[in-house]
Amino acid sequence: MIAIVIKLGGYKFKVVREELEEDEKTHTMGIFDAFSNTIYISNKITDEKIFYQTLLHELIHAMFYTIGRTKLMLDENLVHCVTDKILDLFQNNPKLREKLFGGERNAKTKLQAQHVESTATRVEKKEEREDES
Repeated sequence: MIAIVIKLGGYKFKVVREELEEDEKTHTMGIFDAFSNTIYISNKITDEKIFYQTLLHELIHAMFYTIGRTKLMLDENLVHCVTDKILDLFQNNPKLREKLFGGERNAKTKLQAQHVESTATRVEKKEEREDES
């Protein structure tokens, strides 16, 4: 079942939740398959935060893939460290997170509010002109 499609660098990556094979040493939570542009996330993950952290980890594999850095894509330690640092950056810097992500949403909301006010003003003026007639 495809739950999400992520666009990144001209690619589209399918995100699929399913049971992943595990061996005795690993507890695989996610897999990035570059051949099918698919990210598989374990359906055993029930915590939403862990799901998105795992998704970010697999997307970092995909990012390295999209820039042609396959050796880096395969370096699990590097991907793990980059994932942890990105999460740390956004968790511990809410102002940065707000400026990067919240500002666009707020700007869009302000534009929508201005549009509503402008439309309401035009309607009021039209009604006034009709009343005068």
